[in-house]
Amino acid sequence: MPRLQAAHRQCEAGGDGIEVAFEVLGEVPAARRSVEEVAASIQAGN
Repeated sequence: MPRLQAAHRQCEAGGDGIEVAFEVLGEVPAARRSVEEVAASIQAGN
């Protein structure tokens, strides 16, 4: 995934690549579900 790799390089350079990474993950349904499950777990305090 070139965009995710580019986002990783931005993060390493101190940029805002994490936002791009989440945009990329949002394009992948299975990954999006995983991210949403993690977010729900964090919000629930687990």
